Amino acid sequence: MSTPTSMMIRWRTDVAVASKINFGLIQDALNASKSDNSPKTEHIITIDNLKPNTKYFYGVASGNATLQASADNFFVTNPLVGTEQKVRIWALGDMGMGTESQKKVYQQYLKYTEKKHTNLWLLMGDNAYAQGIDWEFQQRFFEYYQTDILMKQTVLMPTPGNHDYSPTPNNYKIEDPLIAYFNIFSFPTKGEAGGVPSGSKAFYSYDYANIHFISLDSYGREGEDRSMFSKNSQQMIWLEKDLKANKQKWTIV
Repeated sequence: MSTPTSMMIRWRTDVAVASKINFGLIQDALNASKSDNSPKTEHIITIDNLKPNTKYFYGVASGNATLQASADNFFVTNPLVGTEQKVRIWALGDMGMGTESQKKVYQQYLKYTEKKHTNLWLLMGDNAYAQGIDWEFQQRFFEYYQTDILMKQTVLMPTPGNHDYSPTPNNYKIEDPLIAYFNIFSFPTKGEAGGVPSGSKAFYSYDYANIHFISLDSYGREGEDRSMFSKNSQQMIWLEKDLKANKQKWTIV
């Protein structure tokens, strides 16, 4: 999750340790840092007070121990809302299959873009097969991309699909704690990245440059008899408000 003045970085460790991100404008001078000293395995650090549309290098650490840092470890903050500029987006769906084809698609994307920076990475649903459980996300999604440039550099914004709900057959209740999707990604539910606050991890919106993005849930249920696209569902009521408030030149749903 990102804004023109902030960036959220998430990672996981196999043992509980403190969280720390070192960062700076120069790779060899990561003089600023943000920390959380509470030991944990799921780490989330949000860096604030950054400059818009600016490249920062960072290193993942725990205390004085650096866990990951290299020339590939950088991010670029969002441009100011309304800015007109080129925006490179990789939109990917049904990808977490754990196959050789998955690797080839990624390699061809990097070849096509000549490894130029990708601003946004959109996940369009069915993000890990076949049931969207945690180990499938780890082995068939994260392990495919986490050692390369895209996951180190690019803001990732997800959308759920039916396979992301598979651990809870015949339930499909949004934000069910048994559904890994809602636990391993972060969502701008409070409107902190633009748009009307949704209050839900299932659907949300955000702004990037002069584009307004809307992520909708086409599969979950608010209750046993109310789908996300029912006329009076929370999602549909929110969507109408969000579209009316949107002033961006482009809208991508």
